[in-house]
Formats: sequence, C-alpha cells, structure tokens
Amino acid sequence: MPARLLVGLIVLVGVILRFYAGTPLWLDEAISAALASEGLAELFEGLRHDGHPPFYYLLLMGWTKIFGGSDEAVRALSGVISVLSLVGAGFLLRKVADRWTALMMVGVLASSPFAIRYATEVRMYALLVFLLLLGHGAFGFAWIEPTRRRLAGVAAVTTAL
Repeated sequence: MPARLLVGLIVLVGVILRFYAGTPLWLDEAISAALASEGLAELFEGLRHDGHPPFYYLLLMGWTKIFGGSDEAVRALSGVISVLSLVGAGFLLRKVADRWTALMMVGVLASSPFAIRYATEVRMYALLVFLLLLGHGAFGFAWIEPTRRRLAGVAAVTTAL
C-alpha cells in the first residue's frame, strides 16, 4: 500500500473518530453546555467562577443557536475545530518542510489519542490546539514580514487564547 494512501486512511479514521464519543456528557462538559445556553451576562458571571477564557464559550453559544444543544451537536464543535487543526498543521508544516513530512505530521496528529479525545469533548482543548497552531503560523509570518495585518493577526489569536 502506498504511504500516501496509508496516511490518507489514518486521517480518514482520525476524522471519523473525532465525531464519535459514545458516552453521555460528563460534568465539565455539561457545565460548558449549560454556560453556553445562558445569556451573555450569565455566561460571563459563570466564567468568573470557571476561570477559563471566554472565546470557546462564545463560539459554543453561537454554535448551539445554529445546531441545537444535543450532546452530539455540542460535541461536534470540538470535532470540527480539531479537523481544522489537521488542515492548519499540514499547511504550516508544508511552509517549512517537504510534502512527505507535512503528510506524516498530519497523520500523527489525526491518530493521536489525545487529539481524538479532546475533539470529542465539550471543552476548549481542541480550540486551544487550533489557536496555538494558528498563533504559531501568524507569529512566523509576522516575524518574516511584520506588516500591520500580520501583527493584527498575532494580536487577534493572542486575544482569543
């Protein structure tokens, strides 16, 4: 089997696993879903006690307005973000390494048990990975050529973190 096909299959299985949890929400996930179902004032009041950055909860709030608040719907946000991380990781690595290395890295991230687990949780961990990749890319591009737009990108990602 060609290596490219093997990596493609690994990525496909990794993507599928990102959308299968098989268990009900656990306490922290239920709290995240409950916070996102409240209004903005209640969300920020709840976050005073939660201690996590608000960006994930704001995304989840918008997501549930579109897709509903079922277990599958709220978990799907992290799955989608995790798949975007695969794309982002491949894009970033392709800028600094050859195609084969980028492909292998995406395969490793796609099959990572930690990345798969966090992609199925209604928590901010998948978003954290995505924002760290995005921030790494934004900083790298701004370092090479520090335009206002690139520096604004670094500031935006830093704020979202």
